[in-house]
Amino acid sequence: MILETNREYEAAAAHFDSAYSYFSRIGSPYADQALEARFRVEDPFVQGHSYLQAGQFSDALAHYRAVLRAHPDLLRGHLFIAQVFSQAGPPDSVEASYRRALAQDPDYADASNGLARHYALLGENLDEALGLSNRSLELDPENAHYLDTLAEIYFRLGRFDEAKVANDQARVNAADEELIESIEERAQRIEAALKGR
Repeated sequence: MILETNREYEAAAAHFDSAYSYFSRIGSPYADQALEARFRVEDPFVQGHSYLQAGQFSDALAHYRAVLRAHPDLLRGHLFIAQVFSQAGPPDSVEASYRRALAQDPDYADASNGLARHYALLGENLDEALGLSNRSLELDPENAHYLDTLAEIYFRLGRFDEAKVANDQARVNAADEELIESIEERAQRIEAALKGR
């Protein structure tokens, strides 16, 4: 179900807050379900994420598109659609999704970084990727994910000294385990490339 207006969101949130309060008071196991439902009201993309995690790509795509039709200002929906296509779709659809977000907001750093990373992983359009990456870092210079993307671009361009600097900075700022693993793996590739010169 897609809620169409802010008033509907507020009414649904109030309903689930009341249900959670009641079920918590009486010690009912339904309290957790009410809390989960409340979270889904706050983030209309949650159901799409569930589909994506389950590998139900067409359902995820349909849900994200429905949310965007109802709320075209929720630009992150384009990023979620790009994630679906990156796992189960043509690369040009990934690019188109990021470009739609950037067309609505050229300063949307996550979209700039996403498109830059997409190009870096394909090894294509690396000069454009570098510009997009630098733009995302202008907007959020300490973001470890953005620095990680920059390091990958520099590596793919053969600019290993700059890749090392960006990778080291990403390592300093990184918090999540998956990102740290990516940074460490790249650090080994950079060191091998620097020794091989």
